[in-house]
Amino acid sequence: MEIFLISPNWIGDCVMSLPAVRALKALSPDLKIYIITKTHLSSIYMNIPEIDEVLSLHSGNLLKSFILNIMTLRKYKIKEGILFPNSFKSALMLRLSGVKHLTGYERDMRGWMLEKKKKFPGKYIHQIRSYLDLISLYLGSIVEGSFSNMLIFSEDEKKKALLILKENEFVDGEKLIGISPAAAYGTSKEWPAVNFADLINKLSGDIKNSCFVIFGSGNDEDKINKISDLVSVQLIKITGEHTLREAISVISECDVFIGNDSGLLHTADAAGVPSIGLFGPTSPETTSPPGDLTEAVYKSVECSPCSFRECPIDHKCMNEISVEEIFNKTETILKSE
Repeated sequence: MEIFLISPNWIGDCVMSLPAVRALKALSPDLKIYIITKTHLSSIYMNIPEIDEVLSLHSGNLLKSFILNIMTLRKYKIKEGILFPNSFKSALMLRLSGVKHLTGYERDMRGWMLEKKKKFPGKYIHQIRSYLDLISLYLGSIVEGSFSNMLIFSEDEKKKALLILKENEFVDGEKLIGISPAAAYGTSKEWPAVNFADLINKLSGDIKNSCFVIFGSGNDEDKINKISDLVSVQLIKITGEHTLREAISVISECDVFIGNDSGLLHTADAAGVPSIGLFGPTSPETTSPPGDLTEAVYKSVECSPCSFRECPIDHKCMNEISVEEIFNKTETILKSE
């Protein structure tokens, strides 16, 4: 039997969907799994043996791409589907593609299209658990145990990552410290640029033979350049000219990673890198990477978690995270290796 899974729409959510994908395959080993995802997110699912094929959605003109996607998916003649996103559009696309048996959360007025459905739990359970619960709903039995969120990199990808670093004057033996100062969700998730700069300056003075690599999209270059102007060391910049897969391959080479609650924080954890996650408008109880590799720093101020994209007041939740605290945590990780 074959099944379509529609991936979430954010990098971090895609990483958090991997345990559900692995659970489905472990409990239904004969099931062929086809992941449907946006093109820029497809690299999250590369090299995952539980996945039989990754199908990248057409983009561009909304109506044209929607029709093209339906025409492409119809060719597979697959009748089963699980929806990780909660949108009406995702359910309609699969139904029009000939998928008769849909499983998903009853949201966005799409309940009539779902065969197996349940109420959305909201922000009361961890995102990973919400995806695993959809697998439970599909299988008709509760998924128990833990399943990995780990990304898998080929030897060629590892070599390419080291080449990128060495082309930017990284020297073998240096401590590689990854910094992700932005968040696609909105500025409410972002620790101030001056704090990142102060942190880099303190670490560079304390950790001998250290090298700093800073990550972001093309939209983040202003913040990255601001940080670069405020630090006393040269930064390796992995931004818009690199693919997402190249960026997370470089992240996998880091000794420690420091970032806001963002997709790259989840990729660092899933690449096996000790990480420090800075949380403010979102709660680590529902969105933090799993396990012990990532330490979440969270100040539970009176208005958090608010989930606002932009802070309407004083950004207290992020401003209360001190440079000294993150410096001490980073130093502890690096000196324990």
